[in-house]
Amino acid sequence: MLDRCDRVQIAVRDAARAAARYAELLGCQVVRRDSSRHLAAKRTILAVGESEFELCEADGAGLTQDFLSRRGEGLMTAGYSTVDLDRMVKRWEGLGIPYDRDGEQLYVGADVTFGLPMVISDSNHRPRVGPVSFLYETTNALLTDWRRAAAVYAGLFGLDPARFSDIGSDRFGYVGTLTLFDPPNRLDRIELSQVTDNIQSMGRFAHKHGDSLYMCYVETHDWPAVRERLLGASARYTPRGSDPVTDPDGGWVQGAARTAARRLAHRTRLGMVGPRGSGAGRMKRLLLALALLVTPLAVMAQDAEWQTVVSRDMRFRLEMPSPAEQTVTREGEKGLVSPRTAWASKLNDQMFDFDFVDYEEGWFSTHDSKEMARNLGRGEAEKAFPTAKYKYVLDEPVTLQGWDGYALDIDAPDGQSVMMRTYIVRDRLYRLLVTHKGDSKTKEAATKFLESLKLTDTK
Repeated sequence: MLDRCDRVQIAVRDAARAAARYAELLGCQVVRRDSSRHLAAKRTILAVGESEFELCEADGAGLTQDFLSRRGEGLMTAGYSTVDLDRMVKRWEGLGIPYDRDGEQLYVGADVTFGLPMVISDSNHRPRVGPVSFLYETTNALLTDWRRAAAVYAGLFGLDPARFSDIGSDRFGYVGTLTLFDPPNRLDRIELSQVTDNIQSMGRFAHKHGDSLYMCYVETHDWPAVRERLLGASARYTPRGSDPVTDPDGGWVQGAARTAARRLAHRTRLGMVGPRGSGAGRMKRLLLALALLVTPLAVMAQDAEWQTVVSRDMRFRLEMPSPAEQTVTREGEKGLVSPRTAWASKLNDQMFDFDFVDYEEGWFSTHDSKEMARNLGRGEAEKAFPTAKYKYVLDEPVTLQGWDGYALDIDAPDGQSVMMRTYIVRDRLYRLLVTHKGDSKTKEAATKFLESLKLTDTK
């Protein structure tokens, strides 16, 4: 019944100042002002891409003032949309769920939704404003078992658990799932992240505040424009690469908003993090978290000539030039349990190829995956590119999110080059191949393609 992550409500003490800062960093625009009985707040609503940020100033005693007194400025409420509010009401009333209807918005309290206060609004198409595309994720940091939260959310909102995608990270200290609303059409979701320690950023946050709203993510179609805004505003952010001025697709930013010395923090995929108190500027996530007024944001760059490829089982995504042609072929190779699914595209004279296939359980996972990745990656390449004729510039084992793989960069005598990556993830084999001409432009495109592969499975 949910179709999009469409807004967040942010508690602020000075909405005019906050709106000006968001406009400076994200190109947001004020679209209206009103008040909320439920929140006891005066609201300044910003258009952020196709989504909205509601800046909420306390209007007397109530939820907003309580939040500011307890936590300070920051993310207060996660917002989603549905095509039928009345149908949602009937569902909740049938389940005996307490709610409040304030105008054309429904509110469910944090006591029902594991510390994640929610507002549900009517689905509404809005023109895109600024370099941000849209909001697509909010993160529910949990001490509670994520499986319990997932079951409750499925019941509350009529979501299909078969569409959820399990996640986990030893590096960032969490396990959980993505409660995808409408895959593969859209990737909007609530991220349920149960912390596994009290050392990493999210773990410290959850052990301090309990189950709660931790951060949100937005996607941008123009990361260079956002990056220039951050740099122009002297905002602190940590790029994914080594250079904040030239990084192609994001980084992390974190800051604090306090009185006249308030700062804004940021990250790419803009990831907005809830208030953490003074001195809490830590990186959390891959990509960029943009902490605006103690609330960071996450942005994933997306070039107009490129498209996102996502598997139906939501286990990976990557970027490649558009249009990418998909093919599915059944092969008789021993051990295969699925067709080989491939995508191919071209950018000028460059070739971009990606495919994956699943093998029987234990085919890779019960053997030395590092050696198998080398045999599959290098062994097959030597047949097509004999070392007597071709120069192997890069020829070494690699990893992707902890999974074993193999990398080959090969130069041909005519100046053309090919880059290949092979990865083994459990019992699935991923392969990427891209060509370039040796110049900076085509090499940059090739590198972008290879580095764009992201997995939901982390070893």
